[in-house]
Amino acid sequence: MALSHSFTVALLQARSRPGEVAANVQAVLSAMRRAAAGGAQLVLLPEAFLTGYQLPLPPCGALELGGPAFETLRAEAARLGVALVATAFTQ
Repeated sequence: MALSHSFTVALLQARSRPGEVAANVQAVLSAMRRAAAGGAQLVLLPEAFLTGYQLPLPPCGALELGGPAFETLRAEAARLGVALVATAFTQ
């Protein structure tokens, strides 16, 4: 028996701003809202989008898991009813 279920995936194609977590979070919020309005149920971000991909990392460049950036995105994804896949350098 074959199961058939479809869903819409949105892929964010953008450059993050290394070290500018607040600006990157705002970019994700905007993209996530547009994606949800377009019917997306899953939103995927580029690798390390929240922190930016800059090596070596600045001394305070890693995010705390469950910290404000992740919590802001988690809450908005829940409000919009979408799943979000986001990565960052973490502590």
